[in-house]
Amino acid sequence: MSFPSKYYYSVVLLVACNFVFFRGSDLKPSKGETCSFGGPSVDENGEETPCFRDGLYSAISDVRLPRRDPVAVDHVQTIQVDEEKTLQLKTRSVKPPLFEIPGVLSDEECDPLVELANTNGLEDSTPAFKGERVTREGVNSTLTFRQMGIYCKRISRSDKNKDGNITVHEFNDYVYRARNILVTLKDVWSAYETLLLEGASYITYENCTRVNRTQFVEFVYRLFNMYRFPYYNERHSMHTWVEFNKKDPVLERIKRRVAEVTQISTLQIEHSEDLQVVKYQQGGHYYAHYDSSVGSEIQEKRCCQKFEDRSQSSCLICRYITVLFYLNNVTKGGETAFPVADHEELLSGKNYSSNLSKRCKKASLIVKPVKGSALFWYNHVLEEESGMMGEVDLLSLHGGCDVFEGEKWVANLWINAPRVDQTV
Repeated sequence: MSFPSKYYYSVVLLVACNFVFFRGSDLKPSKGETCSFGGPSVDENGEETPCFRDGLYSAISDVRLPRRDPVAVDHVQTIQVDEEKTLQLKTRSVKPPLFEIPGVLSDEECDPLVELANTNGLEDSTPAFKGERVTREGVNSTLTFRQMGIYCKRISRSDKNKDGNITVHEFNDYVYRARNILVTLKDVWSAYETLLLEGASYITYENCTRVNRTQFVEFVYRLFNMYRFPYYNERHSMHTWVEFNKKDPVLERIKRRVAEVTQISTLQIEHSEDLQVVKYQQGGHYYAHYDSSVGSEIQEKRCCQKFEDRSQSSCLICRYITVLFYLNNVTKGGETAFPVADHEELLSGKNYSSNLSKRCKKASLIVKPVKGSALFWYNHVLEEESGMMGEVDLLSLHGGCDVFEGEKWVANLWINAPRVDQTV
């Protein structure tokens, strides 16, 4: 995933080290409560208390995140977002809850976002080239005999027919597993040939272990430098960030429509991340990924706060909701794919591929980009007892398929929330 160097979740109100959360775009007093917009109320002891409104809670036991019921695939919900606009939410999957929203933006609202992105200037979304600082001298100074043996063992596991010979096709599978890039045979040959002993037609485990150090250094150098081709990376696109500006009528309308659709307040949206506008040119793609942080260390870290420097990965990206807007029609390709949506059985044994350049059409759900439409889904499950954000929903895995003709413009709006185990 791509994100700015500073990430955050929003703490709208904090009482006794507990998060509170706004629900809905209207902040009206709840029954039995009075609320002054000038500040907090005061209890019978003269102590300041939180200002309770509909959907505003002061204790973690009361915090329940809003969540739309998908009901069933193809179910349609109608929402009146303002006096002039009605939207229909069509359920595309139940697990994760995923909705398609046609016509959420007009052409007159899509085009200014593209213009604004071009005005801001687009930066490369492609992950930093992992081979840009890899030199032959650097490899030679760090490569150990043990590492050479590990390379040979891993390469030998690509011998599918167990004949002892690793063909260039089998070696290509190794590169895909090891580097998560799908390389043409022409490009992969440059690394393959460095492990061939004189007179040999194939790599074998025994011959690999006999390759001299100079050849092995060249192999590692070429292997890592395959990343110089952006179309081999897990993400190939350009992006910019657009701050929500109350003076911009288009951004204000987007914010209010998202608030109605998601039942999250406009204030919470403002305190979440800026709008990310992304451009995919021909060959652009984004392999299947999760929008929130996943991994073995998530219980040891907290969610990132606004403006926090996350360069040292000391915090987690906690995105409760994703709203993906399509800003143009793509001539060919550029679909959004969900490899395991509504098919939990595919997670066992990893019976899916994150490489959507190779396996886009194998995804459980594929959505064609249509200008003005949007996708809206939940990235996390809810804790039943607390109603707070729980673990990442592994069925929310998604990505962008290759653009074959034309270009693709999208905008990502992420809404942040604290985890159920979040502490301050």
